[in-house]
Amino acid sequence: MSALIAIVAAALAMAQEAPARPESPFSNAEFIDVASEGAEYLPSEGKTIFTGNVRVVSGGAVLTAPRIVVTQSGEQGDVARIEATGGVRYARADEAISGKRAVYDGAARTITVYDDVLLAQGRQVARGARLVYHLDTERVQLFSAPGARVRGLFFSGSEPDA
Repeated sequence: MSALIAIVAAALAMAQEAPARPESPFSNAEFIDVASEGAEYLPSEGKTIFTGNVRVVSGGAVLTAPRIVVTQSGEQGDVARIEATGGVRYARADEAISGKRAVYDGAARTITVYDDVLLAQGRQVARGARLVYHLDTERVQLFSAPGARVRGLFFSGSEPDA
């Protein structure tokens, strides 16, 4: 069971960060609270699978999905990949990202959200088919589906009076 706890903590920290790299959304938290209806650790495959209304809360950030699969590699158990499926939502303060699937790629140091992507920051909203976030540069790319366009709704100035 302690192996499962270690894997959960490592996985949800998104990766073991080098000091010079930007931190992941969960890496500075004192704790990571994971709740799901089921969890399975498969040591021979280097995977931990969380199923059923998975909710990860840490440092003001919340990640929800019906299923999250964490794949580890190497002797240290570094997180190689995290895949959240079935409708994914990440929220922190006034920012939110949602889509049908999200993948963290440890080698590429990217997070990609797929299908019906909605990106919101305050009142600003953008939609597309795929979003790629580059952890090291904080670059965000939003792509359209074939035959479609990326859409955005942006406001200038301050918030309207209530």
